[in-house]
Amino acid sequence: MKRRISRVLALFVLGLTISLSLAHAENGASSPATDKLSQKKEANALQWKQRILKVPVGSYVKAKLENHDEFEGQVRDISDSGFSIQMLKDKKIETVAIRYEDLKSLSVAGQSSTGAKVGKGIAKSILSSVL
Repeated sequence: MKRRISRVLALFVLGLTISLSLAHAENGASSPATDKLSQKKEANALQWKQRILKVPVGSYVKAKLENHDEFEGQVRDISDSGFSIQMLKDKKIETVAIRYEDLKSLSVAGQSSTGAKVGKGIAKSILSSVL
């Protein structure tokens, strides 16, 4: 009898735990891991926004997105949520809107890449120590 009551009690507790978990998920509550991921995406988006604000409108850029799409063209518009690139595609001018959170990399024509900047710095330090 005691054994049966303990089994029923264990099943009741298990059922209650599962139902509370489902109710928590239905209310749109997110886990700490999801919150951390969204905070990281927001921080990345803010960094891209700060970087694109330094690029003059009309500059030629190459953008790579998280989904591996690539776009090359001139910056036409910069807003709070993203920017747009005007490009030539199939002999027509198209404008593509890019959100900051979708951006994976951005290169601006006429600006050195990070690797090139590091290489120049190393070369300068070697030359200054030799001379």
